[in-house]
Amino acid sequence: MRVIRSALIAACLGSAIWSQELPQQEGYRWERVPEVKAAVLVPVGWHFKVDKRGETVGYFVTRENVDETGKFETGLTVNVMRRPGAHDSEDYATVFLDGFAAGKTLLGTWEIHQGPFVGRGCRVEDEGSVLHTLAFANSKTNTFYLAIFEAPKALWGDAWRIGERIVKMLYIDDEI
Repeated sequence: MRVIRSALIAACLGSAIWSQELPQQEGYRWERVPEVKAAVLVPVGWHFKVDKRGETVGYFVTRENVDETGKFETGLTVNVMRRPGAHDSEDYATVFLDGFAAGKTLLGTWEIHQGPFVGRGCRVEDEGSVLHTLAFANSKTNTFYLAIFEAPKALWGDAWRIGERIVKMLYIDDEI
């Protein structure tokens, strides 16, 4: 089993995150997501939540407390869906991102190719927020991943300094 550390997705590691110490990061703590064998970096003072609905596992790293407010403005959402319906997860990632970007101000796009992970990313502006979005699939397991870091446009520069670190340090097991 290999574990993918993202940028999204920057480097492969040789052993499962469950049997290794994750690198300490000053000002952050690690949260593991056993449902999808992942780990995510959470800034001190931020909140972490896992939500499973049907076959989709969502996890959230947010500045605001979602349990109290029911919403957030700044943070990361990652949704993981095994075998998205009748769709091939790679095709689903492409179609999803095309639909997601429609009607928004497109700030940039890029391709994702790292080991079994393939997909696309984009940064868009929509209704006063900036969204850094990654839609990608594990071609070995037909699992679809959607990762979105978002913040109000007025706060984007400061928020992205934190968000970029969270996204770059996202660990994903390539066996899921």
